[in-house]
Amino acid sequence: MILEIIADHIGRCFKYTRAPLPYGQSQPNGSWTGTLGLVQRNEFDFLASFITLSPERMAALDPSTYIILDEMTAVYVRPGVEPDVAGFVKPYTAGVWLLVLFTGLFVFAAGVIVLRCSGRPAPPSSTRDAPLAADVPRDAAADGSDAAEAEAAGWLAAARRASLWTWSTMLAHSVPWEPSSDRARVVLGLWLLAVFTLGSVYCSNLKAMLILPKINLPFDSLEQLGDTSIRTLVFQDSLIHRQIEDSDINSNLGRLRDQLVVMPVEQRGLAFAHLMSGRAAGISFYQGIIFGLHQDYSVNGKCNLYILSRGFLGPTALTLAFPKGSPHKAKFDRVIVGLRESGILGKLFFNGVSNASECTKPVSSSLANAEQRPLELADFYGVLSLYAAGMIMSFGAFAAEMMVRPGKRRRS
Repeated sequence: MILEIIADHIGRCFKYTRAPLPYGQSQPNGSWTGTLGLVQRNEFDFLASFITLSPERMAALDPSTYIILDEMTAVYVRPGVEPDVAGFVKPYTAGVWLLVLFTGLFVFAAGVIVLRCSGRPAPPSSTRDAPLAADVPRDAAADGSDAAEAEAAGWLAAARRASLWTWSTMLAHSVPWEPSSDRARVVLGLWLLAVFTLGSVYCSNLKAMLILPKINLPFDSLEQLGDTSIRTLVFQDSLIHRQIEDSDINSNLGRLRDQLVVMPVEQRGLAFAHLMSGRAAGISFYQGIIFGLHQDYSVNGKCNLYILSRGFLGPTALTLAFPKGSPHKAKFDRVIVGLRESGILGKLFFNGVSNASECTKPVSSSLANAEQRPLELADFYGVLSLYAAGMIMSFGAFAAEMMVRPGKRRRS
């Protein structure tokens, strides 16, 4: 549309090409291949596609004054809310979970020591909760091996009670025993308060994650794209193609070389299909990607792609290409400057891509209007796996107990 308006202001017809071939490369003798070669040989009056300037191109062609200033950006399929196997552990970070584990071990060790050194506790509620060895009068314990066994039994009983109080309260299970001494009540009571706080915050965070989940983008910068293994599409002989090929392998652009997929300009439709299916990401000029987002939203009624929050390699001037010494260049320059300075070019462009404004918003902004997603079976795989692991460990402990029991009977 912009080119038609420029041509109408000039008032005559021109022979031009819209880059049906790749832009082309410079040859040792100074000639060019591809579409730029056609313009260089005066087979067309100008190239009706925006190009970027380089020393090689300026030596072979006469560029017009810049039409727009643009920058590079990347586009990829927009992620959605998917089942998360590890979702039940994400209300806390890994550091917080480790701190909870170490704190639980510390409270367990402190509980064992306090219970072993405390006085007589409250009467047990079942035959399993036998008194600690420390509760038995000293004159009732025999000397020698009997005294050692009584001492060991006392530590084991303290460890069992401290373990029940430490880990059962964390899992919101009741304990059929409570400490009677002040020292044990202080230690285990503080742990009960800490566990109550941790459980309340965990439930609140998990509920918030289910109501308004957070979408993690695969990448949001050129550096993050290089850290992934996502295939990256670029057009043959384009500015970004040349930049990636000529960059150092350790730079952000050079790291994309191993995952680069180069496609001819005439296969724009196939490249867009790869982007929509999520098989590859794409790098191009911001204005061109915005036009693709506009078409996608106009056809499908939703945004299937997202772009980086910040571009790179900009600002870059986009111009038209004329043969050397072309008499039409000065006429085009006067019209382009007038339309650009008056704001007409910018207005025309943004009117033509009005539907893309919704797709340029942050991905998280669309969650507020998203439909609620019912929980799927895959959401419970993590919890079920943890439950299965606990069952396997319990079966192993039961089998070990059955194997050791005959030996205990013989000793008794």
